[in-house]
Amino acid sequence: MRWSTATLVVVALVFAGLASPAAARRKVTVRMTVHLKSDYTHSIDYTDDTDPECVVTERGMSEVVADMPDDRPSVYTITRLKKGVLFRKHLGAPQREDLGVDMHVDMTRTQDGGGSTDCHGFQPFPSNGCGSRKWIIRGEPHFVIERGRPRLYIVPWQTVDTLDKLMADDAWRQRACGYAGDAESYISQTNNEKGEIQKGYFVPFSLSRVFAATPRRLTLHAQTSFTYCCPSTNFNGGWTEVRSATVTIRKLGD
Repeated sequence: MRWSTATLVVVALVFAGLASPAAARRKVTVRMTVHLKSDYTHSIDYTDDTDPECVVTERGMSEVVADMPDDRPSVYTITRLKKGVLFRKHLGAPQREDLGVDMHVDMTRTQDGGGSTDCHGFQPFPSNGCGSRKWIIRGEPHFVIERGRPRLYIVPWQTVDTLDKLMADDAWRQRACGYAGDAESYISQTNNEKGEIQKGYFVPFSLSRVFAATPRRLTLHAQTSFTYCCPSTNFNGGWTEVRSATVTIRKLGD
């Protein structure tokens, strides 16, 4: 089962055990840059020998790389609340998005030319969805608690440039490139056969460091890897997605 990361956004402004000294400031204005990346690889090495006179093999690998840099820095005022923090974006030209960081996706889809082979010959996997394409998104910052630890969760949302562009991008992602290449994986989450949940784009977020006068510049980074599926006697394959997030925060003013 796969669902959008948007459905998993815990706009959790509640946390425990994060109290700070009374003298600590409660508001800071920062310039924030964001860079997200998803690298999804699917492989298949399958043999069906139920009919000894026509053994079927399927072999190949496909990859979907979604590189998501920001288009420009965004300025936020981060306010410490009684039970959480609040992000308020400073608007005005040249900012495009009201809530999130202005970003875009550079997606590249490739395959290794694999296919199916049986007693009738070789049939390549489809490739009409391979290639590269670009569209705009916004990256919304959310403060969450993950397993008792504070995190900054950047949620990528596809936004509308023009309706025609949006529909063309959606249609391209639905086309096949290889045996399987999930072009929506970068913006969705799922469970694997072990019951593990795929993580979103989280980075560590220390409130004491963010609200302290120094350091003036923080670089927050994290990387996760998630694998689905299962080697067996006649099937070796599955998919792995590596996600990374880098957020740079520069404190402005006093």
